[in-house]
Amino acid sequence: MNVKLIKTRPNIATIASAKTCYNGMIYPNKIKNSAKTDKFVVSLLNSGHHTTFQHSDHYFTFALEGISRYAVWSFFHNFEYYNSSQESQRYVSMAPENNYVPEGLTNTQRRIWDAALADSFIAYTELTRLCTDKTKQLYSKTFPNKDQKIVEDKAHKMAIENARYILPQAVTTSMYYTINLATLLRMRAVANTYDCKWEIIPIIEKMCEAVIAFDEKLAVLFGRVEIGAFFADYEYNNINAKLFKKNFDAQFNDNYGNEFQHSKLISHNALPASLNIFDEIFGIKYGYSEVKDLSLNVDNMLTESRLGSLLVFTFANRNSLSCDSQMQRHRTISKAKTFLPDQIVTDDIDYVVPIVIGSRKTLISRYNRFMDNQLTNYRYAIKEGIAPEIAAYLLPNATMTRSFSTVDLNGFKNQANLRLCFNAQKEIWDLTAEQAKQISKVVPEISRVLHPKCKLRKESGITPVCTEGSRFCGTQTWNIDDFYNHEREF
Repeated sequence: MNVKLIKTRPNIATIASAKTCYNGMIYPNKIKNSAKTDKFVVSLLNSGHHTTFQHSDHYFTFALEGISRYAVWSFFHNFEYYNSSQESQRYVSMAPENNYVPEGLTNTQRRIWDAALADSFIAYTELTRLCTDKTKQLYSKTFPNKDQKIVEDKAHKMAIENARYILPQAVTTSMYYTINLATLLRMRAVANTYDCKWEIIPIIEKMCEAVIAFDEKLAVLFGRVEIGAFFADYEYNNINAKLFKKNFDAQFNDNYGNEFQHSKLISHNALPASLNIFDEIFGIKYGYSEVKDLSLNVDNMLTESRLGSLLVFTFANRNSLSCDSQMQRHRTISKAKTFLPDQIVTDDIDYVVPIVIGSRKTLISRYNRFMDNQLTNYRYAIKEGIAPEIAAYLLPNATMTRSFSTVDLNGFKNQANLRLCFNAQKEIWDLTAEQAKQISKVVPEISRVLHPKCKLRKESGITPVCTEGSRFCGTQTWNIDDFYNHEREF
């Protein structure tokens, strides 16, 4: 694991912004560093005036290497205020030596750990090879005139996109990670409460040390926020996990039947009272008298007026760890989830089958055998005394995770515009399409904007219709009528 601070700025704007709140505009050039100003910064922390720590002088960009996917999913992408650019398993082939190994394993446990990781990469390599034949056929069919070298490159990337579902959470990654000082202090405070805290705490310590090395005056702030201040003991209970899974899945068994497999709308506020607000605001500002008129210019009007933030939708979601990791990138979505081990019923672990693998009997048969072996290794690790929250590193990306998410209409419109593009991973496309269908039933007037950007551009007469350039998906999706029910091949 390696942590390097890439960029930061001097400690001035925090003090200037705080003084502005109480004295009118104070510019940074009026602030002088002294013992008095250092005490003032500490007083801001103690008083809870933390917005002052979120200005440009306290943004830090870290290069993080050798951290596990589990730590990223569970912790680093679990905060609202961050930005990251991460190595993608969709486009970069993974290497067997890039894995996290926890400290404190016995010799027997270490052998089990190493064997499980070795098995996963044997499966990954084999699935990549088997999928490549199928993805070549699919890509050549979609782009019959493409150069063979391009076909092979695209087919390989499509193959590893499917094969990566077998990879465990212990696989490490690299990323640029930017946060402000307030977020770093919060991360330090809660690092001991997460299910992969043994890995997280040393990383947070190194991040804090790097910041202090840049500006030693910040040391006093970190001294005020100790790791472990909100310590939480953890103990896995398989019975509770079974109950959680049973109750969660019961939400999908209603009058919709089996129509929705990935996401179920369980709550919303798109009631007559809320829609009346639309009527009133649009009646005053645009001269429209009925909600149905929203369909005329709803895209621009929702953004301009922020009316989309008034309509809020809550979903119950069932998707793979791989898909859930991508959904974390939409930070306007609020998510509630329990620790990963608490979602896992040891003797009944369900998982997702990616589309290319699921389309061929020989592939799915091999995939299921690989998955059974991976899950057997996970159970064996627990049997041999590895704690469930540590053994969870061995769970594959395909493992089904369950969570609740809440998003307003503006946030979902952005999700739909991006994730309903055919370049999006198929699983996240399916989840978004299911959500869009359900929102459209509740508020049909706004359904026309819950489509990929190309479809909106086509309807608005904007060219080029597709903005992906050489990454064009190969399908004129803007001409598909029954869009949400369209069957994609990859």
